[in-house]
Amino acid sequence: MKRAFTNPLSPQEEHPHTELKHLQEIDDLITLINDGRWHPIEEIVNKTQLAKPKTEEILHFLADYNFILLNDEHKKAKITLSLQKFLKGREAA
Repeated sequence: MKRAFTNPLSPQEEHPHTELKHLQEIDDLITLINDGRWHPIEEIVNKTQLAKPKTEEILHFLADYNFILLNDEHKKAKITLSLQKFLKGREAA
Protein backbone atom coordinates (compact mmCIF):
# COMPACT_ATOMS: atom_id res chain seq x y z
CA MET A 1 0.00 0.00 0.00
CA LYS A 2 1.38 3.36 -0.98
CA ARG A 3 1.90 5.80 1.82
CA ALA A 4 0.74 9.38 1.65
CA PHE A 5 3.47 11.91 2.09
CA THR A 6 3.11 13.38 5.51
CA ASN A 7 5.86 15.01 7.41
CA PRO A 8 6.00 13.44 10.87
CA LEU A 9 8.27 16.25 12.02
CA SER A 10 5.78 19.05 11.32
CA PRO A 11 2.40 19.94 12.81
CA GLN A 12 -0.61 18.50 11.00
CA GLU A 13 -1.99 21.92 10.11
CA GLU A 14 0.46 23.25 7.57
CA HIS A 15 0.60 26.62 5.93
CA PRO A 16 1.07 27.10 2.17
CA HIS A 17 4.66 28.30 2.59
CA THR A 18 5.45 25.11 4.56
CA GLU A 19 3.99 22.96 1.79
CA LEU A 20 6.11 24.82 -0.76
CA LYS A 21 9.16 24.17 1.41
CA HIS A 22 8.37 20.43 1.39
CA LEU A 23 8.03 20.45 -2.39
CA GLN A 24 11.36 22.28 -2.69
CA GLU A 25 13.02 19.67 -0.46
CA ILE A 26 11.68 16.88 -2.68
CA ASP A 27 12.82 18.76 -5.79
CA ASP A 28 16.30 19.29 -4.33
CA LEU A 29 16.58 15.60 -3.49
CA ILE A 30 15.49 14.51 -6.97
CA THR A 31 17.89 17.00 -8.57
CA LEU A 32 20.73 15.56 -6.48
CA ILE A 33 20.17 12.00 -7.68
CA ASN A 34 19.16 12.87 -11.26
CA ASP A 35 22.42 11.49 -12.70
CA GLY A 36 21.11 7.90 -12.66
CA ARG A 37 23.81 6.61 -10.28
CA TRP A 38 23.25 5.00 -6.89
CA HIS A 39 23.69 7.48 -4.05
CA PRO A 40 24.27 6.47 -0.44
CA ILE A 41 21.52 7.78 1.83
CA GLU A 42 24.15 9.44 4.05
CA GLU A 43 25.39 11.42 1.03
CA ILE A 44 21.83 12.52 0.27
CA VAL A 45 21.32 13.57 3.90
CA ASN A 46 24.58 15.54 3.91
CA LYS A 47 24.07 17.28 0.57
CA THR A 48 20.41 18.15 1.07
CA GLN A 49 21.02 19.13 4.71
CA LEU A 50 17.73 17.52 5.70
CA ALA A 51 17.29 15.50 8.87
CA LYS A 52 17.88 11.80 8.28
CA PRO A 53 14.31 10.74 9.28
CA LYS A 54 12.83 13.35 6.93
CA THR A 55 15.16 12.27 4.10
CA GLU A 56 14.20 8.64 4.60
CA GLU A 57 10.48 9.52 4.63
CA ILE A 58 10.85 11.39 1.32
CA LEU A 59 12.88 8.53 -0.20
CA HIS A 60 10.29 5.93 0.82
CA PHE A 61 7.49 8.07 -0.58
CA LEU A 62 9.32 8.46 -3.90
CA ALA A 63 10.07 4.72 -4.00
CA ASP A 64 6.44 3.80 -3.23
CA TYR A 65 5.38 5.75 -6.32
CA ASN A 66 8.23 4.37 -8.47
CA PHE A 67 10.04 7.69 -8.88
CA ILE A 68 13.22 6.23 -7.40
CA LEU A 69 14.74 2.85 -6.66
CA LEU A 70 15.58 2.37 -3.00
CA ASN A 71 17.93 -0.31 -1.76
CA ASP A 72 17.28 -0.45 1.99
CA GLU A 73 19.83 -3.24 2.51
CA HIS A 74 22.71 -1.18 1.10
CA LYS A 75 21.14 2.17 2.05
CA LYS A 76 21.27 3.62 -1.47
CA ALA A 77 18.84 5.37 -3.79
CA LYS A 78 18.72 6.27 -7.46
CA ILE A 79 16.26 7.88 -9.80
CA THR A 80 14.24 5.62 -12.10
CA LEU A 81 14.95 5.79 -15.79
CA SER A 82 11.35 6.79 -16.52
CA LEU A 83 11.50 9.81 -14.17
CA GLN A 84 14.91 10.77 -15.53
CA LYS A 85 13.54 10.71 -19.10
CA PHE A 86 10.48 12.71 -18.04
CA LEU A 87 12.62 15.39 -16.40
CA LYS A 88 14.91 15.61 -19.45
CA GLY A 89 11.85 16.03 -21.67
CA ARG A 90 10.61 18.89 -19.50
CA GLU A 91 14.02 20.60 -19.70
CA ALA A 92 13.91 20.44 -23.49
CA ALA A 93 10.42 21.95 -23.66
